[in-house]
Amino acid sequence: MKKHYNQQDSASLTRELLIGLGETSVRKNYYPELQHHIAELERFRLLLNQTPEAIFLVELSTMRIVDLNETARLCLGNNSNLDLSTLESLFSTNLVDNISNLDEPRTLEGLFNCSSKGTIPAEITISRAMLHDTSYAVIVARNITERRLSEDRLQAAYEELHASYEELESLYGHLSTAEETLRKKINELEQSEARYRLAMEGANDAIWDWDLINDSLTISSHGYETLAITSETEHNHNAFWRSRIHPEDLPNREQALALHLSGESPQYDTEYRFSPTPGNWLWIRAKGKALFDKNGIPIRISGSLTDITEHKKHEQQIHYLAYHDTLTGLPNRFSFNKKLDNFIAQCESTEVSGGLFLLDIDNFKLVNDSLGHIAGDGLLQKVAQRLKAFYPAKSIAARLGGDEFVVLIREINLDELEYWAKSLLKLFDSPIAVNDMNLALSCSIGVTAVYTTTLSAAEVMREADTALNHAKAGGKKSFCLYKPEMQKAVLNRIELEHELRNALAANELIMHYQPEIDLETKQIVAFEALIRWKHPQKGLVPPLSFIPLAEETGLILPIGEFALRSACRFGIQVNKAQKNPIRISVNISARQLMQDDFGAAVCRIIAEENYPPELLELEITESILMESFAANVRVIEFLRSKGITISLDDFGSGYSSLTYLRKLPINIIKLDKDFIQNIVHDNATNSIVRTIISLAQNLNLPVVAEGVETIEQLETLRQLNCPYIQGYFISRPLPHEEALAFKVKI
Repeated sequence: MKKHYNQQDSASLTRELLIGLGETSVRKNYYPELQHHIAELERFRLLLNQTPEAIFLVELSTMRIVDLNETARLCLGNNSNLDLSTLESLFSTNLVDNISNLDEPRTLEGLFNCSSKGTIPAEITISRAMLHDTSYAVIVARNITERRLSEDRLQAAYEELHASYEELESLYGHLSTAEETLRKKINELEQSEARYRLAMEGANDAIWDWDLINDSLTISSHGYETLAITSETEHNHNAFWRSRIHPEDLPNREQALALHLSGESPQYDTEYRFSPTPGNWLWIRAKGKALFDKNGIPIRISGSLTDITEHKKHEQQIHYLAYHDTLTGLPNRFSFNKKLDNFIAQCESTEVSGGLFLLDIDNFKLVNDSLGHIAGDGLLQKVAQRLKAFYPAKSIAARLGGDEFVVLIREINLDELEYWAKSLLKLFDSPIAVNDMNLALSCSIGVTAVYTTTLSAAEVMREADTALNHAKAGGKKSFCLYKPEMQKAVLNRIELEHELRNALAANELIMHYQPEIDLETKQIVAFEALIRWKHPQKGLVPPLSFIPLAEETGLILPIGEFALRSACRFGIQVNKAQKNPIRISVNISARQLMQDDFGAAVCRIIAEENYPPELLELEITESILMESFAANVRVIEFLRSKGITISLDDFGSGYSSLTYLRKLPINIIKLDKDFIQNIVHDNATNSIVRTIISLAQNLNLPVVAEGVETIEQLETLRQLNCPYIQGYFISRPLPHEEALAFKVKI
């Protein structure tokens, strides 16, 4: 059996050999075994030399290379120095520190400076070994160039793969986003289609599509129901549709369709009457847009059909309301002006003529105030009926507003105007029944001719209005033919109004004051404030020339406030100069008294002027007081409650009802000057004045006689026990400063 030796056995054998067994004995006994070991060593050396790794055996105590394999030897080349410096030059790593502190095997990577291969990357493995109590370091340097290249290729492949992955991931993200967007779009489209279907079914419009090539119609269900379309009528559509359109509207529809299909209009849009069933007509608005092929030939047209029947009814109603008076059914002012314009144009082209008659019902306001507006409306309707039955063919009657009517009679000669005016007046001869009452009414008429020289409708109406104003001013229940000189008077009036407005701003209005005397004491008890207009060119303009105009235009309101404030200021001055208290009286117009806040306004003004109300007297005429009796009495009672004196002016010129005296909340009666003028020589007038004074005394109402101009009148009034007088015999109305200085001389 073949014997194997371990390291201890080998050491014993050596000692035996050295002790003297002799060479012969060794060879004889141990040579075969030695030969075997040597062969093993040679095979091991051959094996080590064949490995591509460079292997170094370093004795740790000396740090010298004590053995190396063939690969290592080739790397050393001609370098025979096997000390530490050679070892350090071979490796880029700090090999000494790694060997010195070697506790366990370690693997490093670095550069290996091989003489045969150059500087190459290497994996360096260092391990520790013991042999015969000596420590060695075994250094194995393995060429990892190919591995590095593989790693680089692998890293490059990895990076390329990673980039591809990121690109795929990004692409996936885009695809996911696109898919989500597409899904939303599909959902929105489905919802839109659902809404569209719902809208088509629920809308008032019928949606239609007309295949022009096959002449077939597709229409929403609403269209089937509204227009009575059946499956049979879907084909040969155009002929069916034309047969249902009103003959008067068919040409417009055909023209609108032709213009669009020829490309001359951007869309098809028309209105026409459509008959879904015999005798039944709907108003339809058809809108659409055509689709053309590449040659510009229309192949289909789609659009909507809207039932506008109700809209047309409203339109017709609005048109009627725009051109007719809702109360009477007659044409209104707007409609009449258009008709008048047309007639004037006809006059210019055909030389025909006509007459325009402007009517105003006399005292219509009294009907409204006494019987109410419903009765007034009924009266206007009855008047309209009479006018409709009156005017001849080709003539026009209209209500312009309020109680104003107009009649245009065509194709009459100018010498017939008076005849037709009188005929219109006769319409009011018989009473008009309203609310079980027969009202006797009259009217005033302004007449003007309409012929070829007429310039405009506005001028014709202006001439008629001017003539009407003259008729009313002449006593009503009459007519007046327009004359050119009337217009001059109107222009003068307009000029006067303009100047009066300027007069307020320019301080041209002034106050004069006429004293009122106590016949017994011969002292001044009051001054009547009378307004005057100091015109820069015309001098003093009398009140009767501008007060009526001021009433008409509303200027009486600022003029009245000016008069009241001026009177208060004069009253303060005059009472400072006099021992006995003196009232200042101011005339009040109907327009002022009708203001809702008149009472409050008077109180505000006297408060602002710091004037005592007991020294203010307001003069109101009988006619003004009786216009709206109940309302006016309430205002007067309010003013009296504030301490203001109320006098009834011009008594005897109006109603002169003695019965009313006990009902009126007045303090003083002022006799009209017409009584005073005849009091001396007319016994009847004298008796009337005596009666009035006696009655007033019984009612504790002082009497003032106005218009006293002679000593005889004064003495007669004294005999009749009239306590107070006023007139030119005492003094004319005086300017402010002269009135302050006035002394009684009778």
